[in-house]
Amino acid sequence: MIGVSFFISAAGYLAFSGAPSLLFAMLAVMLAHTGGSIEWVFSTALLQMHVPDELRGRVFAVEYAALTLTLAVSSYFTGVANDAGVPPRTLAAGLGALYMIPGTLLLAVLWKPMTEVEPEVRSQESGVHTSRLP
Repeated sequence: MIGVSFFISAAGYLAFSGAPSLLFAMLAVMLAHTGGSIEWVFSTALLQMHVPDELRGRVFAVEYAALTLTLAVSSYFTGVANDAGVPPRTLAAGLGALYMIPGTLLLAVLWKPMTEVEPEVRSQESGVHTSRLP
């Protein structure tokens, strides 16, 4: 779902870049940030599940520092591009296109068809309990 969430964000920003009205623009940004929220929740849950307790605080501190740095660098280059004459709609479309890169990479690396999922996991996902008592 993390890879899919990047495509949701991309769709939102691409829609925002061509928004014909303020209402449509607000809905497009809401869609983009919904994708970001899905990504954040899933990645945070996975980190909590897989990082040892004694390292969790450090890992989350590094993750948040990387996020802050990425937001600062992104904001800086967006401002520089805008000052250089790149229209805001073009910047929004470019951001939407950039979101497709990690989405594609994550789907390529993490995607597993249901035939590859272990039967026990598949039964747990469907809510069917398959274990038998002796």
